[in-house]
Amino acid sequence: GQLRLAQFMFREPAALVVHTGDIAYLEGTFEQFRNNHFAIYSPLMRRVPFFPSPGNHEYDSPNALPYVMLHANPTDGVPAADHQRYYSFDWGDVHFTAVDVNTPFQEALAGRGEMIRWLDNDLRRSQRLWRVVYFHHPVRPTSNHERDPTSALVRQHLEPIFDRHHVQLILSGHEHNYQQAAPRLGGSFVEPGQGGTINIITGGGGAPLYSVSPREGLVFADSKYHYVRA
Repeated sequence: GQLRLAQFMFREPAALVVHTGDIAYLEGTFEQFRNNHFAIYSPLMRRVPFFPSPGNHEYDSPNALPYVMLHANPTDGVPAADHQRYYSFDWGDVHFTAVDVNTPFQEALAGRGEMIRWLDNDLRRSQRLWRVVYFHHPVRPTSNHERDPTSALVRQHLEPIFDRHHVQLILSGHEHNYQQAAPRLGGSFVEPGQGGTINIITGGGGAPLYSVSPREGLVFADSKYHYVRA
């Protein structure tokens, strides 16, 4: 599935690629990054920059060390101890923010890390028209990870920041399917154009798929391999 999908991606006239995590199955080792990521996407990587965010499987290697060592993500404004793990950048009228909801998130919740404060400040400073945030664990998963404790913490601690700074689009993974939710603001559904955030789960990149059922607020959902073209 991953190889077939990659063939379609190679034909896209993309400016950049963002990745919502779980990049190199199964444990994010150096060998798995080489065989399951770089070997697959190198034709596209030769002409298009990739901007990843780490998933929980990257952290199956101690402290996600291969992920950290194999990437050169933007570092402006990011504490040195967290370089490569989370970051932001501008591209035209869009401000992109990549968040690491694994160890840096847990450390920030415990009062030992800066990521939550950094995220708030990063979104506050941005003057771009569009704000897009991407990370691995969805705000509201509705499939295999519906009761994921990390997603519950994202809802509690990060969603208010996204609302406060008018983030229009959140991209996440973790669920191995596609889900697009109706816009929300303050935890409630709102009509398009009323300032809500659209959440898209895009986790059908090649690993075994998860089934997904209709739910309130799901505009569209399907259990298929896919990528999102924006």
